[in-house]
Amino acid sequence: AALARVAARRQAAARARLSTEVVELLESAPELIVHERDGEQLRRVGAADAALGRITRVDALSAGLAEGAVDVLTGLTTLAVLVAGVAATEAGTLPGVLLAAVALLATAAFEAVRPLPESARHLAGSAGAARRLLELTDREPPVRDPARPLPPPAGELLRVTNVRVRYSQDGPWALDGVDLELRPGSRVALVGASGAGKSTLAALLVRFRDPDAGTVTLDGHDLARYAQDDVRRLVTLAGQQAHLFHTTISENVRLARPEAGQAEVEDALRRARALDWVRSLPDGMETDVGEHGSLVSGGQRQRIALARALLSNARFLVLDEPAAHLDPGTADDLVADVLDATAGRGVLLITHTLRGLAGVDEIVVLDRGRVVERGRHADLVARGGHFARLCGVTHVAS
Repeated sequence: AALARVAARRQAAARARLSTEVVELLESAPELIVHERDGEQLRRVGAADAALGRITRVDALSAGLAEGAVDVLTGLTTLAVLVAGVAATEAGTLPGVLLAAVALLATAAFEAVRPLPESARHLAGSAGAARRLLELTDREPPVRDPARPLPPPAGELLRVTNVRVRYSQDGPWALDGVDLELRPGSRVALVGASGAGKSTLAALLVRFRDPDAGTVTLDGHDLARYAQDDVRRLVTLAGQQAHLFHTTISENVRLARPEAGQAEVEDALRRARALDWVRSLPDGMETDVGEHGSLVSGGQRQRIALARALLSNARFLVLDEPAAHLDPGTADDLVADVLDATAGRGVLLITHTLRGLAGVDEIVVLDRGRVVERGRHADLVARGGHFARLCGVTHVAS
């Protein structure tokens, strides 16, 4: 059993290394090819495969020797029983008719224990797998539903008050004292450089995590007092890295509202400026997007995710870089269309491109997790502060 546990641990570690190397190769293939490092990664996969093969062969040899030893021991024991039985039969102490039964009984006794070494190997492997699964299932989830959640709110006010977030106990604050208000019908743009904390704030609004300090409230009550599903029915996120499932465009959009009809899906795609492209495809909305959206471009993936958010019945939309991967003219038109298409809903537009923001009610400028400016587009440009400098860098005129 001890040897089986050691073998199982060795094989598990080797398989994990091989799986990691293969996934790295598949997911980073374009970058590896461009930088001429694909050969090196292939060699690493080959080395990991060879290491697993060596371990498997050694363990198979050990298992074979163990089974062979059991067979030899079975044969020797049966032979010894026969020798003793013949002597007893000749001495008249054992009836001859029972001699064969005694020999078969010895063989049968070993047959009962023969599977034990193989069972020990399987048990060791299963125990290791169970241990790894339990390590995952026993992890504390980032958020929990309350024991007695409040009834679903109406969704009249989403408020962030003095929130602070950091990802490690002694790390820098990703958000530090941020305040924000969003009501149905209001449009707020959250701008800042990469790493300013924009996506962290988006995660708080849909309760993917809770703040370390401060509060995020919906209709005056902390989000933590509501069931997570109730929060996300009212606040939906179209993330920058939105996931597309290996199914059709229609099914990916309809994820937000499975009962939606074709006309509603088409309208959502139109508002996301994707309908003309979809209609140009041979299979239209029934086109398969591939695994993780591999058969569509980054911009097309973003627009499908945006259409999904627009199709939902959420009162608040958090749009993380909806114009990413688009040319400037299309990006401006898309932002304008989204603002027009979401009348009556609260929209938080997260962006770093600063395009098309003249139509929003408020611009909040984040820098290193802190709000450094807020106000209307024209006022911020005239003020000549942080936002104006960002506009100058990106050559965006008011």
